[in-house]
Amino acid sequence: MTNNGKLSPRRPERGPHRKAEPIIADVSACKEKLGIGPGSARSILSASKGRYDRVIEGSAMINTSTGAAFPSFLACKPHQRLCLTNGFTLIEILIVVVILGIATVVASANLFQTDEEKLQQESERMLAVLQIARDEAAFGGRVIAVDIALREMRFLERDLADATRWQLSSIAPLSTRRLSDNLEIELKIGASGADANVTRMVFLPIGVAAPFEIALRSQAGARRISADAIGNLRLTKG
Repeated sequence: MTNNGKLSPRRPERGPHRKAEPIIADVSACKEKLGIGPGSARSILSASKGRYDRVIEGSAMINTSTGAAFPSFLACKPHQRLCLTNGFTLIEILIVVVILGIATVVASANLFQTDEEKLQQESERMLAVLQIARDEAAFGGRVIAVDIALREMRFLERDLADATRWQLSSIAPLSTRRLSDNLEIELKIGASGADANVTRMVFLPIGVAAPFEIALRSQAGARRISADAIGNLRLTKG
């Protein structure tokens, strides 16, 4: 015992050729210090200098260097103490909330398109497929017609044996496509739409049979796809 009434554990002698021995707290002294009855303390763990021994009983913990007692919430079993020390800090929670917020904004922007974006996307798709039809006619030596009717875009190839007959294109990218119901489509063929009776756009190996213009309109605005005599396609706004 020291003057202040605390436990004074026996310290090992140190020397150049002797290692420090672990400090062992006397079990009966620990019981007396903590007021624990016989058989209450389940075990005493030894510790090296600067570490704490734990009385695994649920009431207190002893520092074997000074004999000081610590609050009961620190004196718990190893697996119980993990429950007290593990957890998330406020900063970690805020970081997770910010990341979830950014992910939600990005997902909403991709899932919920505006009418303007839908119109632009539909126009670009139509332009791309018309460019494929033009290239197939130019490089394949074919005559390919594009027919827009009943909200469908069909691609036809002229029969090589009979120039008056047309058949559906066998080219995979030129399969029949369904057009959006939210678009109003107007087709003009010839200079200033003079050929009102012609309803097909025809791509030849050397260009187009007649210049054309397709107007796509929605509540968000309008887009125009135009082709000149040599087959140059252009997408414009308005």
